[in-house]
Amino acid sequence: MFVNIDGTNLGGWTVTPTTHYNGQMTCPDGRTQVADKKRPATSRIDDNCRPQAAAHLSVVLIIDSTGSMSDNDPNRLRVQAAKAFIDAAQPGDEIGIVDFETTARTLAPMTIIHSAVEKDSLKATVDNVREGGLTNINAGLNSGFAVLSGANGATANRVAILLTDGDHNVGSYDDDSHLQYAAQNWPIYTIGLGQANQALLQRIATATGGQCANNCQSLADAALLGQIYQDMRAKLTNSTTITNAQLLVQQDEQHHLSANVMPNQFTAQFYIGWQGSEMELTLTGPGGRVIDPTHLGPDVDHAKGATYELYTLNFPERGVWDMAISGLVAPPGGEIVTAYASTQGINYLYNPLALVQPTPTATATVTATVTATATTTATATATATATATPTVTPTVSPTPTGCTNLVANPSFEENAIWQINANEFPAAYWWGFGHSGVRSMRIGINYANDNRYSYSSTEQAVHIPSPLVSAKLGYWLYPQTSEPVAALTPPAVVPTSSNERAKLSDDAQMVLLLHGQGQQTVLGFMRQNPGQWVYYEHDLSAFRGQTVRLYFGVFNDGWGGITAMWADDVALNVCR
Repeated sequence: MFVNIDGTNLGGWTVTPTTHYNGQMTCPDGRTQVADKKRPATSRIDDNCRPQAAAHLSVVLIIDSTGSMSDNDPNRLRVQAAKAFIDAAQPGDEIGIVDFETTARTLAPMTIIHSAVEKDSLKATVDNVREGGLTNINAGLNSGFAVLSGANGATANRVAILLTDGDHNVGSYDDDSHLQYAAQNWPIYTIGLGQANQALLQRIATATGGQCANNCQSLADAALLGQIYQDMRAKLTNSTTITNAQLLVQQDEQHHLSANVMPNQFTAQFYIGWQGSEMELTLTGPGGRVIDPTHLGPDVDHAKGATYELYTLNFPERGVWDMAISGLVAPPGGEIVTAYASTQGINYLYNPLALVQPTPTATATVTATVTATATTTATATATATATATPTVTPTVSPTPTGCTNLVANPSFEENAIWQINANEFPAAYWWGFGHSGVRSMRIGINYANDNRYSYSSTEQAVHIPSPLVSAKLGYWLYPQTSEPVAALTPPAVVPTSSNERAKLSDDAQMVLLLHGQGQQTVLGFMRQNPGQWVYYEHDLSAFRGQTVRLYFGVFNDGWGGITAMWADDVALNVCR
């Protein structure tokens, strides 16, 4: 990939014309890149600060072609899933293809993707996958290793994806087949279909640092393979899943899904897959732009196969996109359609490039007056004051002159001060996305395959002095959920971990003030998906003389969709 930085807009960021990448730059992972002094300042530069895990990828697809596939995949959906994976590849990626049964065949050596020509060649090769013979996983892995060894890309980016529907049954399985990958630090991602030996697939994935699809549960339906392959590509490219769903679509019926594209994204990919019949995907952007096969544009790549359709958008418009899925031809009773969308952020741009955030659009400010509890008597169970009732005002309150922000590391630009709690899915500092600066704190789950019953939280203790004139807490949140948006009513005491007797039952985003002896004040309790940063402000003057803990948390119930939020620019401004 290449990026033109001559003052152009890159998904909401602008690089000033006077700061071309000439000289030395430090990447987020610490690597130092030195520009070619002969290159003119107006030229396009190599995207060589991209995270190592993001691309360019070198992937060998190892595809089961045994006789049992005639029963488990009679419509050869694994072939269509592999073709969709190839269509999703970006220039510079390289893909090789192996199929196996009693023996293994190399269908395609590692092939670098330059254009649609290489993609079409690889897709034609996948058509040669057959059905017949026994299951020799050793042969598949050994041939895959030989093919992957011939890759042109960095060895650190080499990956194998193994698909099988059975157990190894040609002699005894030899662990050296996958341990040779482990010795090279090449992960193997495994997919089990039908009667696959999931214990073996998990062992292979774990030993090589890969992952086992579908939480290592065998897929009962080959129609899910396309979605699984897209999900694996998202993981391998450090992308974020923004939609992951299955729908029953009748003929002449249309369904709509929302996909929230965050600011500063390098690409967005929208995929649908089905088993037969014919479906159509139309995209509508936040600004009303309609994208379909007849309305594309230079920033859009489109591919449609026998059982899938895929759009790749470069520097997509931020905000909520609509995915309209239409049943052009469907059998009686309808067709199950899988939908998947992901984005990859521009998280490789770094100093000394002068990054200027775009002028923000007007954002409503949520303010609330918080009343402290009168008593500080210790109780066995936490007690809560009444939830703050927010009122909306049009602007962010300016910080008065002479006031002090008591929050340390307020913009999360350093790995310091904030306590990241040891939850089932811990919060984390998040590079490349923030209200200001280049980082924020991610709380909750933003990747569908990570969905689990979990709490996720971070907190910081702050002492509010006395006397004072005022103490105002302000912060920015970017809430995100694929669950139904709802105005939630908090319980009398909001649980903050799975260890507590009372537990939440539905996904929720929360901001709490912990104080006194096990007491809490609920500043926010919601499940929202606004598609933008939202500012919140609360008056904490009533807590003068107390030490309080600012708590940002997300709960996921492990079912249905996922919920997360990003926090940034937290300020407790105290004026004396």
